[in-house]
Amino acid sequence: MSDYTEAFKDFFLKVVLPNKTSYTAFFNKNNFDTRIDILLKTYKKSFGFNPFEVIDVTQTIKLIKENSKVNENDFRSYSEATGSGVPAAIISLHYINFLFYFNRKLLFNSLQDFIDEVHNTDYLKGFIQTFREFRRVMAGQSKIVNKEILFGKVRDQYWSINLGAEKEIQYHIHLSNNKIKYGLGFNLQASQNNHDPISNVIPFKDAFYLNRSDIDSFIIDYVFFGNDEENLKNLVYGAFSLYGKEIEVSSTKKENEFEVNGLKFLELLYDLKNKQFKAYKYIYEKSKLPINQLKFEKSIMDIKSLIQYKKQVILQGPPGTGKTREAKIIANMMTNLPQEFSTEYYSSVLTENLQLATKEGYSFSISKIVPKENRLSVLVASGGKSYSINFNEITKCVEGKAWLDSVKKWDASGNGSYSVMIAKYVYEEWQKFKKENDKQVKIIQFHPSYTYEDFVRGISAKPNESGEGVLYNAENKVLASFAKLALDNYLFSKGVKKQDSTFQNKLTSLIENITANFDDGKEYLFGDKSKGQIIAVKEDGFLYSFPNRPDIKYKLLFGDLEKVYLTKENINKPIDLRDLESEIGLAMKGKYPYYYMLLKQLEAIKDGEIKDNQKTELKNYVLIIDEINRANLSSVLGELIYALEYRNEEVDSMYEVAGSNKLVLPPNLYIIGTMNTADRSVGHIDYAIRRRFAFVDVLPKKLEDNEIVFHADLFKKVAELFITNYDEYVLNDSTPLKRSSDYLSAEFEPKDVWLGHSYFIQKKIKDDAENEILGPSDFSVRIKYEIVPILNEYVKDGVLNNSEATLKKIEEIANFKTS
Repeated sequence: MSDYTEAFKDFFLKVVLPNKTSYTAFFNKNNFDTRIDILLKTYKKSFGFNPFEVIDVTQTIKLIKENSKVNENDFRSYSEATGSGVPAAIISLHYINFLFYFNRKLLFNSLQDFIDEVHNTDYLKGFIQTFREFRRVMAGQSKIVNKEILFGKVRDQYWSINLGAEKEIQYHIHLSNNKIKYGLGFNLQASQNNHDPISNVIPFKDAFYLNRSDIDSFIIDYVFFGNDEENLKNLVYGAFSLYGKEIEVSSTKKENEFEVNGLKFLELLYDLKNKQFKAYKYIYEKSKLPINQLKFEKSIMDIKSLIQYKKQVILQGPPGTGKTREAKIIANMMTNLPQEFSTEYYSSVLTENLQLATKEGYSFSISKIVPKENRLSVLVASGGKSYSINFNEITKCVEGKAWLDSVKKWDASGNGSYSVMIAKYVYEEWQKFKKENDKQVKIIQFHPSYTYEDFVRGISAKPNESGEGVLYNAENKVLASFAKLALDNYLFSKGVKKQDSTFQNKLTSLIENITANFDDGKEYLFGDKSKGQIIAVKEDGFLYSFPNRPDIKYKLLFGDLEKVYLTKENINKPIDLRDLESEIGLAMKGKYPYYYMLLKQLEAIKDGEIKDNQKTELKNYVLIIDEINRANLSSVLGELIYALEYRNEEVDSMYEVAGSNKLVLPPNLYIIGTMNTADRSVGHIDYAIRRRFAFVDVLPKKLEDNEIVFHADLFKKVAELFITNYDEYVLNDSTPLKRSSDYLSAEFEPKDVWLGHSYFIQKKIKDDAENEILGPSDFSVRIKYEIVPILNEYVKDGVLNNSEATLKKIEEIANFKTS
């Protein structure tokens, strides 16, 4: 009998886990020994044998396959409950694969023989068709020929690529010098079907290098061989570059015959199906984007990485460069929130077989979702007809709340009955999603009169809810409130509760009991002998009153109640609490009988009744501060300048809230500021604050986007007021800007004042009749009322020289005729 545990562990950690990264949460290097022990014991309990103790491999594989068909058993229940089916997959798929190839040597008489075996393996069944279908869509082909074949016939007796891939990124494999190399190929060689290899490979090369860090995270053990990377970077005509891996093969005594280790062959199968395909799809999809969009996505990812390290960044640049838009995109990425009504959102909220009904009550279902083509298909219950609906059609219905109108108004495509009700479903799901997740991102705007008391903590005057005058209380403002949300989530994710966890948990249970009484229409009394009753739960405490004078309301603060709870060892009767009121710092004095009765209720809650004792998912919280330099940052931030750098450390605020003057900025709170560098009339950011922020330039750029009309000629003409090397900069945006000294004052840098690209955009939109129109419809309006006024203001403020040449240039811009 052989024990395969250690051998399988090595295979699982080196091959399975890098290809099935979703398994990491259940089985990984740190917990494998413990988890596999539990798995095997549960399996043996269900089926009477340990699959890792093998006498006969063939018989063991047969038994495992038979057992995997049994629906009801302890092992299946354990697998679903503790690992979302992963334990079952480990045994019935990955362990069977391992057993089949372990200690085997595979013999082949040619590379073609090797590839034929790849095509015939059970593990790749279904995948090859998935691969071919993906490539068909991306390459714009109408059909697939021979769905069971991945690689074409071997060429020159030593290499092959996936079918039809001469002009694109390739699945490549070749045999030479007793090594099989496989991976992603970039072809710079001309052929009968590839007359211009340089032009064809550039989109894939750009997609690869602009997203290199993401791609390397998928295929971490892939490398370039020899001079392949240098050839690709320099686009060397006639070269071929492979990014992949290699397998050692052993020659036999027979001519051309070679031998391959079974587990190495299996590793190749896993790579082709999983991580290599993930990288292949990623590169192919990105290659379809305009280069400026690729660069934009790369810059966004770079900023995301930067903020994860630094915790706070400022996006700075001249007006009109999209700083706030970028901040929102980054915030959504940081919080994993999809863009509103995007393809990503539709793909997540709409599922195949989702059952809906038209306004007339006719049932239909979503039969297919095709994110790559921005569409879905619906199947009508009666008659079985199928219709294709574009996501853009659904978005228009959502934006117009089409379900409130006559369907005819939204039936231009003939699918209005379905798209309208899909839109209603999408809209309702989005409202639920926003309610649950909107708390993770907050946007505010600074202004010159903004203070610490507006941003962090301050005194607020509010009517006394008991009807007795006005109460002046310190309270958390924007940042402190948002930081508390983030801190609570951070602590809960670690299984820790803020302050005294028992109190917080018991208070939560008490509040749930009280609100449950309210929901049932019942009163909530302090005790059997008390006539006082709690009538409302507020953010900071309970309101209570008495039946004989219901108009008079009194308040008990949660902060006071916590102080009472923390001193419970010294409180045996109400009078003890009366004597301790001043010592423990109760804000609401004279109400000790009611605090005492609540204390007894808290103590009566047993640990088993506490519901909020589970870890929660760690979330990121992002605060966007627009126009961050318009306020005096040193004054607004106060002591939090220290907290920005030293996350998770308490700092003392000048105001006490809920019995504490401590403030903490947790590590899951991120801050993104935006700053208009052309505005010199606003607050100065001193060096102490600069050291705690990372500054990122967001500069003007020439746009290429099918969703807009970009007036590149006018953009260039305006740019000439600020720089002299426009053409060079457009080709390579890392080129240093050269000042246009004929127009731009020596006191200003071009990157601080050059008008941004958003001034030169007309958006393509649809009118009610589905005709495409532009917004604004007359671009001369933007020239007259937006572009020319700011240029004249620049002259007035000394940004642009008040010279005849400058004024003539502005006049030319004012009279510019767009095509």
